[in-house]
Amino acid sequence: MEGLVDAPRSGAPRSIGDKTVERLVALMLEEAPSNATHWSTRTMERQAGMS
Repeated sequence: MEGLVDAPRSGAPRSIGDKTVERLVALMLEEAPSNATHWSTRTMERQAGMS
């Protein structure tokens, strides 16, 4: 089904893989940060060990 595939896009390729994205999304949905009501980019980076 040709229409369901994204067309090539300009810009740099992603720097993280699908597995990492999947792990981060699961973390955001399953846990809340201990000292806040929602995740910020910086707290998510620290929690995931990416910073």
